[in-house]
Amino acid sequence: TSLICHIPPLEFTKAYEQYKDAVNKQDQTAISACGPIGQCNMEEPCCGSMEQLGLFESVLDKGSTKNIICGHDHLNDFSLLYHGVRLTYALKTGEGAYWKTDGSRCGYTELTINSQGKTSLDQIYFNPLSK
Repeated sequence: TSLICHIPPLEFTKAYEQYKDAVNKQDQTAISACGPIGQCNMEEPCCGSMEQLGLFESVLDKGSTKNIICGHDHLNDFSLLYHGVRLTYALKTGEGAYWKTDGSRCGYTELTINSQGKTSLDQIYFNPLSK
């Protein structure tokens, strides 16, 4: 199961902090455990709830949700594993997306679900300025 929502749960911040700590320590095992996909940038604070609302705990309790995909914070584009759940900021394209003039933040997030229900996710970057 995948949950697609606009506002990220608080755990997006926790996942990114865990990942950045591993990167800063150059701990390849910890980086690998975070399962990064794409460039994994966070250029603005995750603008979700400042309170624990129970969404992520419910996801963990039920055990069926493997992906939480959101948008909202236009300059963030990371996809990381956190407690066995992939937390992904979907890539943005188009007017109002705050894209970089070099095209480095443009693209789309591809979620594939096969006939057995297994999912895969990829961040596809492209530069709309190149022809």
